[in-house]
Amino acid sequence: MNSQQKSVKDYTGDPVSMAESNYQSDLESFFRDKWGDTNLWSHDLSHHQRVWQYAKQLMAAEGPETDYLFAVKLIIGCYLHDTGMSVCTGEKHGVFSRQICEEFLLLKGMDPGQYKDLTGAVETHDDKHYSDKDEGNRLHLLLSVSDDLDAFGHTGILRYFEIYTRRGFTVPDLCSAVLKNAGLRYNNFIRKFGGLHDLVNNHSLRYRILKDFYIELSSETAPASDP
Repeated sequence: MNSQQKSVKDYTGDPVSMAESNYQSDLESFFRDKWGDTNLWSHDLSHHQRVWQYAKQLMAAEGPETDYLFAVKLIIGCYLHDTGMSVCTGEKHGVFSRQICEEFLLLKGMDPGQYKDLTGAVETHDDKHYSDKDEGNRLHLLLSVSDDLDAFGHTGILRYFEIYTRRGFTVPDLCSAVLKNAGLRYNNFIRKFGGLHDLVNNHSLRYRILKDFYIELSSETAPASDP
């Protein structure tokens, strides 16, 4: 047993369920403390709860059993990846999320230096250029894609509108930005998990709901043409 394994709580049974049992309550309490009176519905605790549910969907659909240490890292990442939004609502919020994640690890007696895969994934989860960060890095892949899945559907419509208006987008520019960003997220999901047909069908429908809404909104808010 290596030092990372010694630093997490003991478990028996299903690794994902036990990681949830051992850490979810503490993570939610820690999140509430760090989030404070931040008024940003799109990235509040409910977002992080949903991201964890999507991560569990992906793990279950992949098939092979997940080991306990990986499940612990993933639930921590899912619950803390956007905590930096309480400090900065811009694209660099991951840097602050990483700092908060390291604080949680220290609180739990877990040396952040031994969890660089986790803290790195938290810091870069919102990189939608989809470079090679998740090649061979399952933790980064699942965290990033689980976060992406919460951008779809009716919830995604509202989440995008709140955060992009906070960033100063006008409605026409917002529509264009959403369609581009959501398209990148969806294409990456298909590229990485296209073989999981039931999951793909479900989330493709949710993506279409979001896409159709913003296409229609863009049409209705476009400047009128000269006669």
